[in-house]
Amino acid sequence: MPYMPNLSSPDEKFYSDSVMVLVREIERASKLGVTNLVAHFGSHMGSSIEEGHSKIISGCRRAISLTEGAKVRILLENSAGVKNSVGSKFEYIRTVLDQINDRNRMGVCLDTCHAFASGYDLRNEEAFKKTIREFDEIIGLDKLFLIHVNDSMGELGRGIDRHEHIGLGKIGDKGFRSLFALQVLRDLPLVLETPIDNRRGDKENLAHVKKLLAAI
Repeated sequence: MPYMPNLSSPDEKFYSDSVMVLVREIERASKLGVTNLVAHFGSHMGSSIEEGHSKIISGCRRAISLTEGAKVRILLENSAGVKNSVGSKFEYIRTVLDQINDRNRMGVCLDTCHAFASGYDLRNEEAFKKTIREFDEIIGLDKLFLIHVNDSMGELGRGIDRHEHIGLGKIGDKGFRSLFALQVLRDLPLVLETPIDNRRGDKENLAHVKKLLAAI
C-alpha cells in the first residue's frame, strides 16, 4: 500500500478516501496476479487505540466486501510503537484479525525493525525464538505470510521507526542469523527495506544477508 492513506484516521473524509485506496490497490494486485498486499495500521491521531482498531476493522471489512472474488490477502504490518500508532503489539493485531474474521483475505507481515522498536527482543537466538513463540501463541504462525527484514537504528522498545543496514543496527548479525536459522520461518518470503546511502545500497545488503545465510 502507499504510505499516505491512514486506515485508522478519525477524519471521516480522509478515512473514506484511504479505504478506497485500499480497494483500488486490491483491484490492481488482483489484475497483476499478486496474492498479498501489505497495509499499514496507520495512526489514530490522538483519538484512541480502540477507535483506531474500530476504523481499520471497518475499513478492511468494507474493502473485502467491495472486492469479493479477488484472491488478494491484506497483510497488516506491525508498527513500531511511535506516538498514536496502532498495531505495535501482537495482542492488538490479534484483536483486529479476530474482529475481521476472514482467514482467506487477512494475514500479517512482520517487520523486524518495528517489532524491535516496540519491545520485542530479536538480538540473539534465545530472544528471537521467544518472540516468535509469542507471535505464534497470540496471533499464529499460520497467519504470517511475509517478513520485512530490517535492522534498527533505535534501541529496544524505544518506538523509533528508523531502518538500518543489516548487521549495523541494534539487532545485529547475531539476531539475523537467528532469524534465518529458524526452520518455522524458512519458507516465508523476505523483503529488505534497508537504507541506501554512502555505506551500503540494496546490492550490498543482499550480499550481507547471503553471507549470514551461508554461515548457518
